[in-house]
Amino acid sequence: MGSIRTKIESTAMCGECNNRDKLVHRQTECEERQSNWIWMRRIIARMMRTSPTQIPQERLVRPQFSLWPPQRHRTTVWLLVRYVTFSMNRRHSENLNDLMDFLRRSRWKVYQRPGRQCLVANFLTVLE
Repeated sequence: MGSIRTKIESTAMCGECNNRDKLVHRQTECEERQSNWIWMRRIIARMMRTSPTQIPQERLVRPQFSLWPPQRHRTTVWLLVRYVTFSMNRRHSENLNDLMDFLRRSRWKVYQRPGRQCLVANFLTVLE
């Protein structure tokens, strides 16, 4: 029986675009992720009643902010977590439509839970 060899190289470069690989790059700057992040910023900005330019990229890796009411805060964090989950587990061929579908399915699961009004109220209607 033959042996299987695996070649794993550690590098600081992104495997898709050869730029420096860091978490913010993987979430917001690399290929299709950039258009996904622009769309996500618009959704969060609409919910927060602000401009998308006011939503910094660093919010993905350091979500240290506070919003009122608490349901808006939880919904914003929920959206950011779902976005990071989608981006980190995605295959190369997934695009904005796949992200939107992922969020709709996740939203449906939240809406099936009892007490969702206490958790996120109706802030997730921004996904419609």
